Amino acid sequence: MIKPANDNDRPMALTVEEAANYVGCRSPRQFRREVKTGIWPRPIAPNSRPQRWSIFQLDAVLHGPKRDDQKDPILAAIEKRRGIV
Repeated sequence: MIKPANDNDRPMALTVEEAANYVGCRSPRQFRREVKTGIWPRPIAPNSRPQRWSIFQLDAVLHGPKRDDQKDPILAAIEKRRGIV
């Protein structure tokens, strides 16, 4: 994916390849598996081709709500996959 010059130039929707790269998955196949298990949001229009994912929805998962009493399960799964925990 080409890096935009600034946030105003960044795309609002990403293809599966771009979305996988954006969230740090090793491949589009891995990203699709994680969408199916609920880690990532579903595509904007599931029946369209090519499917596209909202960058805002992906950002919401990546930067999800902070909880003082417990860790977000999606964030925990991402950290575990990346070996952060």
